[in-house]
Amino acid sequence: MIKTLSQALGTAAAKPSASMSSWLGKSIRLSDGGFWSAFLGAQSSSGKAVTVDKAMRLSAVWACVRIISTSVASLPLSIYRRLPDGGRETARDFPLYDVVHNSPNEDMAAFHFWQAVVASMLLWGNAYCEIHRSGGRVIALDF
Repeated sequence: MIKTLSQALGTAAAKPSASMSSWLGKSIRLSDGGFWSAFLGAQSSSGKAVTVDKAMRLSAVWACVRIISTSVASLPLSIYRRLPDGGRETARDFPLYDVVHNSPNEDMAAFHFWQAVVASMLLWGNAYCEIHRSGGRVIALDF
């Protein structure tokens, strides 16, 4: 039985330890190569291998990645300080604020940096950034 997204999320919210088998409605073995190759994107149901490069040649995939990554990158990102009354305020004097909010590195504005990070997350499932430090203080993030 295929569950709707709201049903799956409802189960996950009710049981934080819900497993993939309860979400899919069947048990999955670690030795089930067919499932894992399909789940991880190695091969499509047609038997053709799908890569990021091939997927990005489709205008629909490119448009979705662009729309999502630019939308997320345009959201306000800041570092906050907790106030004694339980509220919060922007911590502009925090050393990491400028790196995260304004300019992660010499080559990229914050918008383009976060756009690239989100696009990587959408296409490969993760993103890695190199942390540059000076005297233990973070001075830049390179993507």
